[in-house]
Order: sequence, then C-alpha cells, then structure tokens
Amino acid sequence: MTFFKKFLLFYFLNLAIFLLLIILFGRDIIYVIKNPLLVLMPLIPVVPAIFFGAIINTVLSRTDRSIKVFTFTYTGCTLIFSLFIGFTFFSSWNHNRKYGNVEANKDYFRNYGHVDMTDYKISFDTLITRFSNPNDIRITGSMSDVIDTTIENTKQKMRYIRLMYSKYNSAEEYKADFIVYNAAAKMVYYNILLSDSDKKRIADQERKRTKLLRDILKSVEDEAKKKRNE
Repeated sequence: MTFFKKFLLFYFLNLAIFLLLIILFGRDIIYVIKNPLLVLMPLIPVVPAIFFGAIINTVLSRTDRSIKVFTFTYTGCTLIFSLFIGFTFFSSWNHNRKYGNVEANKDYFRNYGHVDMTDYKISFDTLITRFSNPNDIRITGSMSDVIDTTIENTKQKMRYIRLMYSKYNSAEEYKADFIVYNAAAKMVYYNILLSDSDKKRIADQERKRTKLLRDILKSVEDEAKKKRNE
C-alpha cells in the first residue's frame, strides 16, 4: 500500500472514530454539518504521525521500511487521538449530565438582568424543592402578571408567575404556576404538561417580541439616517 493510500486510510479511520464518539456522547450528524471544520479534526493525529515517521526513517536510514514505520506511527497517534477525544467527550458529557441544567437555569436568570427576576427566582426556588436533584429540570420560559387585591382593607399587589420547564432526558415541556406575595411563593400546581394552546400562545408572544424588536431597530436606524441628512 502506497504512502498516500495509508494517509487516506488512517484519515478516514480517525474520522469514523471521531463521528462515532460525537454520536455516542449525545451529539448528532447535524452538529457536524453545522460545524464543517470538525472534519479537519482527524488530521490532528495524522500530521504528527507523518512527522515522527519521517524522523524515525531518517534515523534508521531504511527507506525499504518506510511504509511499516508510518503504519506504526499512524497506529500510535490514532490510538492516542482516540483516547484523548474519548476522554474529552466523556468529561463534557458527564459534566452536562450532572450540572448542565443547573448551569442553564443560572444563565436563564442571569441573561434577564434588565428585568427584575426576583419573583421568578423565588418561584423557581420553590419549584426545585419538589425534585431530588436540582439538575432534573431546565427552565425553558416564563411569564407573569400583576394581580391587584385587597388585604385587611389595604390594596396590595401580588404577582402571578408561570415557569415552563423540561425534565432531564425528556422532550416534553411542563408548567408550574405560583402566586408571589411578600417575597414568598405559593405553588398552585406543577408538573402539568404544556397544552397546544400554551405552546401557541408562547409562539405568538415570541413573534410579537421579535416584531417589536425589529420595529425599534428600524426606528433607531431611521432616526440616525434623518440626523445624518440634516
């Protein structure tokens, strides 16, 4: 087998191992399609294999054994590559399995820093007590409304909070409702599957928010153009 054929053989072997590990640890082929540069990853062990093979051949001064030497270096580098990538993917998968939802929930509340999320966080802290592991759920959305009421002849405001979430290893979405008053959340219910009407309402709200954002951006751009033309 020629040197070039050996090169192609080990490249595609490494590519197959790489794709297998990606799928094994929770990714799919769509992930590779969206990140086409990943197909270059199998070159990582091939390049040092050529380098070390050339050095060994130079030291041995035996061109008749060059194919065997390169086979040895390719095999060694492929093994190291497989172990390293496998360990990296396993570590990432294991971390997400233990803490992925916890970190995503923290990011959810952090990314809405421009909104007072105190009542949402109080509701979430109440919800999470119903699960044995804080990594069991991931917040996917939320909504709220202010309720005017009268308590002991005094007008008060309560907040109605709805949290939407998914459970670990489940594609279904659930909802939990709360009434928040005096920094305490009273749970109305939880673990109720989102209905089609809920999903439609959420989608409508997202479309309205997107349209509003586009209108604001267009207004800002028009105002900027107007100032430049003055």
